[in-house]
Amino acid sequence: MESLSDPGRLFDDDRVDWRERSHAVDAEAFDAVRERVDSHAVVGVTDDDGRVLCRDDASHGWTLPAATVPDDGDWAATARRDLGASLDATLALSFPKRIRHVAITVDDPTDARRADAYDVVFPARPTDDLPVVDDDALAWFDAVPPEQDGALADDVGLFFD
Repeated sequence: MESLSDPGRLFDDDRVDWRERSHAVDAEAFDAVRERVDSHAVVGVTDDDGRVLCRDDASHGWTLPAATVPDDGDWAATARRDLGASLDATLALSFPKRIRHVAITVDDPTDARRADAYDVVFPARPTDDLPVVDDDALAWFDAVPPEQDGALADDVGLFFD
């Protein structure tokens, strides 16, 4: 996939596992909550042995590599640029497998403020050599990491048959 600047356009696409969640907050807390919510480009890099590359981000445990997408950014470009650089690989992205959307609204019907965040999970293959795993923050897994659960475990699980 070359570009994806509006993940919302894939809402009705049957090829995408769409996960929707909303979160209503107090009007006074909205700006602070909005500042803490980011969108992410996520890659599932696989090898010929069926393993998936995971990163220990020191916050969420072993997860698929992810990068924050800036406001008005492009998820595919961020994945190729930022994650490609951090993995020291040139990545070819396929069509997203999953999109998680979080809509943050104000719990007052007269306040129309809203913020949207998207986590877009792309299958990815290096166009050259596989990323070299030479530190404690990257590892290949042949199953979902045992300590991982919830949505992050589900994302890793997308890449196992």
